[in-house]
Formats: sequence, structure tokens, C-alpha cells
Amino acid sequence: MTPEQFRAMGEALFGDVWQTPLAAELNVAIRSVQRWTSGTNPIPDDIIPKFESLCRRRGLDLIDFADRLKVHHVKE
Repeated sequence: MTPEQFRAMGEALFGDVWQTPLAAELNVAIRSVQRWTSGTNPIPDDIIPKFESLCRRRGLDLIDFADRLKVHHVKE
């Protein structure tokens, strides 16, 4: 994973202010996220599966929310 991919996925998950919530979700220091984003430090191999799991979980949450909106809209 490149720093650019890391940034793009972080922004997709949490918006413009993404580094702090991502650090909390991954249980790492904000400084680590900043170093990975800047390319100062490589993204550790063990972070990638955690990040993948987070993306999948958030995606499923969003699908669930969309389904609830659809059900609510149809009932009205």
C-alpha cells in the first residue's frame, strides 16, 4: 500500500479530518499515521489487514444504513 492509497482510503472512511479517527480505529498513535501518510515510515504489514477489515466493516455499515433509509422511504 502506498502513502497515496493510505490517504485516499482514510479520507474515504473519515472525510477531510481522517488521521485521528483512523489512528483510534487502528489503535496506533496519530504520529504513526502521519509518518505513514508522509512516506517517512513504511506502512507496517500488520496494519494492512486491520485497515482492510475496517474498510469492509464500514462499507457494510453504510449498506445497512442505506437499506434502512430505503425501508423508511417506502413506508411513507
